[in-house]
Formats: sequence, structure tokens, C-alpha cells
Amino acid sequence: MSDKIKRVIITAAADGIGKVIAEAYLKLGHKVAVCDINEEKVKEFAAEHPDSLLCEVCNVGDDADLESWLDNALKFLGGCDTLINNAGIGGPTANIEEISMDDVRAVLNIGLVAQFHCIGKVLPGMKAQKSGLIMNMSSVGGIHAFVQRTPYSACKRGVLGLTESLAAEVGPDNIRVNSICPGAIIGDRQKRVIEAAAKAEGKTIEQVTKERATVNSMRTFIPPEDVAGCVLYLDSPVGERVSGQVIAVDGHIPS
Repeated sequence: MSDKIKRVIITAAADGIGKVIAEAYLKLGHKVAVCDINEEKVKEFAAEHPDSLLCEVCNVGDDADLESWLDNALKFLGGCDTLINNAGIGGPTANIEEISMDDVRAVLNIGLVAQFHCIGKVLPGMKAQKSGLIMNMSSVGGIHAFVQRTPYSACKRGVLGLTESLAAEVGPDNIRVNSICPGAIIGDRQKRVIEAAAKAEGKTIEQVTKERATVNSMRTFIPPEDVAGCVLYLDSPVGERVSGQVIAVDGHIPS
């Protein structure tokens, strides 16, 4: 990355992939503002970095809550050079006729609508400074079919459409937009996904774990650090001509 101190906003980043990405930026000396819905995790992360990190509780699915946090983030940072839309929820694991509309709306609101909100908030400043990077977190579920995970898959496919269209729209302002599609990430969230899939499919957790670990060509789960490394590449001088791209960090899942 360049020597410039970057001002980075990341949603849902007091735990999991988001926290790993935030820590990667902090280690390089950048200023970071994050939010998360988990109050305990927010307190823990804030205590670890009292000076260079703003870490607050926020429900990105609530417009007023998200707007208030974004105001605080922009004030703390003095602007935004990099926005990482990381928030999302897995949603239900069930046949589509068994899924409630409230569940569908929750998945779309947190994983897609909130991205629109964050982008709309930071774009005026990015356009004024004639630079910026927006990274929208999608998933391999946005590229490949996810049986019994239709709301999630539809949401993540929507993120790809947002990314590609926005990249074309703001490219003339020297703003880049990309989407990262992680595969099966090592961590607590993947454990919960496997447990839900095992229950829905009538399989053991061991069976589903083995299936998930062997779906990609490299026969592996993905460390969150791999995703953070991809983010840092895109936010570095060698990545400054990469825009409008969908980049899978998934060990290669064949089409």
C-alpha cells in the first residue's frame, strides 16, 4: 500500500472477516471506523485500539441507526478513502415456500440495501476528492446456486449487479468499485451454516463439513486472512487500475 494514511469504513467488523480486515489496516497505520451489532465484541475491539479505531454498536438494517453511525465515522476519520460493505446475514436454510417474507426482507435489507445506504453517504466526499475505493462483500453464493439458501444467494447476486453498475457510474470520478466473493471461511459463522445445513438436509455435521471442505478444487476452507490480503491488494498502488471486478477467494469452485 502507499504511505498515505487511509480513512477506512467497514461495516460489521468487530468480529469475523470484518475484524481481520480492520486489523490488517490498523497494523499498517491507517485509521478505521467500524460498526457491529454485537455489543460485547464492539467493546472488546474498541479497547484493543483506543486511538486509531472508532468501533460502535450499529444495526445496519435500521436506516436511522446506520445514518447516525456513518455520521460519527466520517467525523472521526475526517472523510473516507475506502468503504468496505461487509455486513450480511445468512438467512434461513429452507425451501423457498417455507421462507417468510420477513426473513427475505431482513437478508436483503442488511446485505444489500445497507450497501446502497453506505455508498450514498460516502460518495459525495469521494467525488469531491476525486478518489476512493468501494468494496462490496458478496459470496460464492452470489456466483453459484445455493440450494435452500435462495434469499442469501439472491442478495449476494444483487451485490454483484450493484458493484458492476456502480463501477461504470463512478469510474470517471476516479473511484473504483469491486466485489469479493469469499468461499467457506474458517470461523464461527461457517460452523453455524454447517449446523443449519445438516439439520435441513438430514445429515450429520461431519458429513456436511466434509462436503463443504471438498467442494472447491483445493479441497480446503478459506482463512479470513486470505480475504484481508485480497482487500489490501485492491487498496494498493498495484491494484489501482482494478475496478468493476468480481474476485472469488474460494479455492476455485468449478462452474
